[in-house]
Amino acid sequence: GIMLSPVNTMPRDPAYMRWLREMDVPMVFAGSRYVEVDAPFVTLDIYGGMLELTRRLTAQGNRKFVLLSGAEGVDTMDQRVAGFRTGLAEAGLAGQVWYTGDTGYESAYRRVLEAPREELPQVFMCINDLMALAAMNALARRGMRAPEDVGVAGFDDGVFAQVSPVPLTTVHLDLSAL
Repeated sequence: GIMLSPVNTMPRDPAYMRWLREMDVPMVFAGSRYVEVDAPFVTLDIYGGMLELTRRLTAQGNRKFVLLSGAEGVDTMDQRVAGFRTGLAEAGLAGQVWYTGDTGYESAYRRVLEAPREELPQVFMCINDLMALAAMNALARRGMRAPEDVGVAGFDDGVFAQVSPVPLTTVHLDLSAL
């Protein structure tokens, strides 16, 4: 058998998946999955993590939100977007999702830097800490401060949260739980 752990990609019917199915290789997904492939999977509750973060931020009185995400159609990102939307709906709010095409620093930085000022939210929520760091740096370049002018929250509680010049609100993922 084989354990697969796709990272921020959509299957688009890759050749290796066809081969694994044709060869009847037992498989399990870990950490992420291709929703189109009927196979067992083990993952963290990333939907619940984003839902809880959204609930906490709305409970603090924030009303205007933007979620910075990568591409649509990637399970781990779609789960975070769903948690975000559910949390806002529970509070009677509707936020925006800004898809940047990838989960990297440069695309998030550029999107926040180039956004018209009137489109900026009270809080940027980001699907990972790298994008959150990019948002904070883009805001600083615009002469704004996080969290004083615009709040920023990440997701992962990884190395980028640790090196952030400003303490970053983030969701801790316990990868050892997998």
